[in-house]
Parts: sequence; structure tokens; C-alpha cells
Amino acid sequence: VTSIIDESSKVSFKLSGNLQVIGIVEASSDGVLTGFMLDSEAKLNEGDGIITSGMGVYPAGIEIGKITKVRYDSDEQLLKVDIKPAVEFESLQKVSVIL
Repeated sequence: VTSIIDESSKVSFKLSGNLQVIGIVEASSDGVLTGFMLDSEAKLNEGDGIITSGMGVYPAGIEIGKITKVRYDSDEQLLKVDIKPAVEFESLQKVSVIL
């Protein structure tokens, strides 16, 4: 079982309002979620919700969080995002495993 905030985890996501916009979210060692868009010209805004895309381990449609910052990284030529998780992972007492 791997949490989305595990630093070894990378999860594909879609914007909940535009399922054509796809990116990858990953966590840092301190549990902060960041991501990048597969299309560096994708149209997205702060406050946009993101959900799992269904590619990879996680099924489609699980809420991940909301975009808090959008920036273009000219060194990596990627559109990057900061994400506020939908839940406070530190306060979870029970979890379910989806098979």
C-alpha cells in the first residue's frame, strides 16, 4: 500500500473540470504535493480541482486536491503546479485499501 504523499509515489491526474488536461503529481519528503503538466501550454488556474486519471495504480476519479500555484519552469520547460491535498493526512485515523 502506498500513499499519494509517499515521496516515491507518482500519480497521473486530470483536471476535474477538463478531463483532457493531464499531469503527474508527486510528493516531497515533507509531504508537500507538486506536479507538472504533460502539455506545457495547458490551460489551468489556481483553485482548479484535480482527480486521479485512471492511468497507473489508482482508479479514475479519486479526488487529490486543488491547485494552489501555477508556474512555468523555463529550465525544465514544464508547467508546474503546487497542490493542496483534499485531506489532512496527518489527522487520518482510518483508511481503506482499494483493490
